[in-house]
Parts: sequence; structure tokens; C-alpha cells
Amino acid sequence: MPLDKLKVAAYLDEASEDIISACAVLAKHKFNYVVLRHAWGGNILDANDQTCTKLRKALQDHNLSVVALVTDIGKVDTTQLMRTPKEKIDRLFNLATYFQSGLVRVHCGLKSRNQDEKAIESWVQMITEYCLRATIVPLYEVVDDSVYREPAEVAKFLSANRRWKFLYDPVQLIIKQNQNPFSRYWTLLKPFTAAVDLRDFKIGYGYKPVGLGDARMKLTVDEGLNGDYKGWYFFEPSLGRRHGSAVTKVETFKLALEALENIVA
Repeated sequence: MPLDKLKVAAYLDEASEDIISACAVLAKHKFNYVVLRHAWGGNILDANDQTCTKLRKALQDHNLSVVALVTDIGKVDTTQLMRTPKEKIDRLFNLATYFQSGLVRVHCGLKSRNQDEKAIESWVQMITEYCLRATIVPLYEVVDDSVYREPAEVAKFLSANRRWKFLYDPVQLIIKQNQNPFSRYWTLLKPFTAAVDLRDFKIGYGYKPVGLGDARMKLTVDEGLNGDYKGWYFFEPSLGRRHGSAVTKVETFKLALEALENIVA
């Protein structure tokens, strides 16, 4: 089983259409760790107290521990970063403490012509201070229009802010351009990486077996099995074939797990 060889946590909302049954699916497949991203239709950061209480009980009942909260906080124009309501930031760190999560994804604004570097600096400093008080590690991830997207600028940002770590998603890095993410991104960013999104992607037409796609996922998994990478892998159902051969989230999840087992084997 790959779960015996790698540090794997699953995105809870992708295991089933219902979060409670998703916990049962993960327990059935012997997962011990989860990543919280969505809960009952919305981002985890927007879940009310009643939902969070219900969710934590389900996790405890199935012996599932939370590794990370993946939120969209900070995914705004850089000029709006410091206008983020304090209540929303407090809510993020209260939830991280409530679910005992050691990692939280925080964006640092979106790239634009009027990029506000001072606002970015103030935002990063503020989030870093929150994390230090809560003993939590902030995760930076490259998504569409991230303020820092190219490998050199991401490495520069993480070098200057050593408290921050990287959530490496090779699909986001290659989706707009055909390149080898393992040689261009992974080699440079591995020292800063705390977690890897386990998913694959095929550029252009045709089909490639999972693990042999353009995200070079098999090479990245090998780094955890035989190399010096000791961080987390966040399990994405898109590691399997989302359309056609799978209909429900449960079926897709099973196919993706089989794909991971084949990669590890």
C-alpha cells in the first residue's frame, strides 16, 4: 500500500459527495490524514460553527487527523490584501487550532499591472506573525495569476520568508505551457516544499496512463520513496480518470488510489 510508504493525506471533499460519508470512504481505504478544503459546498473558511462541530466529530469517529487547511484567503488584487477583514484572518487561525492543523494555505495576492509590493510585504509579515503565535506553517501555492508564479521568483520569495513553505502542484505549473516541471520546478523548489499535490495532466490530445503524464508525477513520487523528500503528498482524485470510466466521487477516488498504487509499485 502506498500509504505505508509515503506521507499521504487526502482531500476530504473529494472522497464522496457528502463529507460524513467521505470520512467512511477514507477510513475504508486506511487513510489516517486529511486536508480540509471544502465542507458542504463552500470553502472550509466559510463553514459555520455547527458545520465545523459536525465535521470534527466525523473526523474523530473515523480516526482522521487534519494536516492542512486549504483556503482562498489572500486570493485578491494586491491592493486589497490589507483590507482583508481581521475577523476572517482570526477565523482562519481559530479553525486551524480547532482542527489541530499544522499547515494553512494562504495566497499573497494576484499578479496585476498595479502590483502593490508594500502591501504584499505587510501581508506576508502579518500572516507570518499569526503563524508564529499559533505554531502553524503557511503554505504558498502557485495558482492562476499568482503574484509569484515563475520558479525563480517563487524561490526568491520563499528564501526571503523562511517560515513559509511551498505546496507544489505540477499541474498548475505546466497547464499554460508545455515544459518539464520535474527539471524546471521540482529541482529548484524541493528544498522549500512541505507538500505535493498528487495529480497528473496530459498536455494536448490523446491519452497517457496516470503517472506517465506531463506532470512527471512518477518521478516526484520516487523522490519520496527513494530520494530525500520527506514532506507530505496531498492525494487528488484527478490522479485517476475523472470522466468516462468513473461517475461518482467514490468511484473516481478508487480509480485514483489504484493509480497511485501502480505508480508506487
